[in-house]
Amino acid sequence: MAHLDILHKVQRVLDALKRGEAVRLSGETATLCFMAGESWLAQPECGLELIIAEPRAHFLGWGGAAVAIPLREQHAAAEALIFSAAPPPPASAHSADPLQRQALRLLKEAGCVPAAVAIGPQTPGDTLGLTQKEAEAYWRIEPPMPVPLPAVHLPIAGAEDARAVGFASHEGRTHLALLIGAPETAPAPLARVHSSCFTGDILGSLRCDCGGQLAGAIQQMIADGAGILLYLEQEGRGIGLRAKLRAYALQDAGLDTVDANRALGFADDERDFTPAAQMLRQLHVSAIRLLTNNPRKQALLESRGIRVEACVPLLATHPRNEEYLRTKKARLGHRF
Repeated sequence: MAHLDILHKVQRVLDALKRGEAVRLSGETATLCFMAGESWLAQPECGLELIIAEPRAHFLGWGGAAVAIPLREQHAAAEALIFSAAPPPPASAHSADPLQRQALRLLKEAGCVPAAVAIGPQTPGDTLGLTQKEAEAYWRIEPPMPVPLPAVHLPIAGAEDARAVGFASHEGRTHLALLIGAPETAPAPLARVHSSCFTGDILGSLRCDCGGQLAGAIQQMIADGAGILLYLEQEGRGIGLRAKLRAYALQDAGLDTVDANRALGFADDERDFTPAAQMLRQLHVSAIRLLTNNPRKQALLESRGIRVEACVPLLATHPRNEEYLRTKKARLGHRF
């Protein structure tokens, strides 16, 4: 099957998972019908097993791999098993098989909390499906270049000549490049790769430093005379807004930002900065001075052919986010 066909087929399955529908994943000797655990909770019928991702299983002390829990004995505790920081230990559990682990990966790709519920066999015509080989091929495909939209004039405070270029990704996201001055002509313009943060950037949340970093980056670019802001649609270190709000609830219960993500089954940072490198190449920019405290951004951009001539720190601190910043430094390797 051609790469484009696989991308389209997988995207249809991901869209179905987002809508709360069940899908089929077929291996050589078995078929798994599953849906997102958070969707199943709204209609808890026919659940056979609950499949928990490795980070959550490890966080809860249930072992170092993804696990499957029979729901026959744990039906009433299913919501706690998916979301609670201290659920009752399962009466029985076993290591997730390859199809079940693939299901968890597809759920993350769909923007769902990686907890799957295996359900009873469905009529093939009633559910979208993939083969395990198609899913494995999907992960090996180099993400297609996002498609640039026509540049538009977007005056902002302090930079009335600013321009914006939208980029449409293959999975339906829209990333944005904000160009201040003429960064395409600078040898190494200031650049900021900024992941969307609805709560921080728009609502001014004091839980994080995102809004302050965004404003600070734009001001530094204005002062420098040129710069590129790459605004990527990947909320909450890549876990999505719904999951981020669940992570906030866990933080309110005493977890830090890292453990809250792990307790939901996510890695410490689920973001992919490949689109940023692709956008820079399409803007004909090959070298930058990167506004960041995160060495992972520098490493990934450089691995994608973008030369990072310097990392310029950004600090947006206030009393409400000091613990958050300490966690990012101690556990995520950020440099302040």
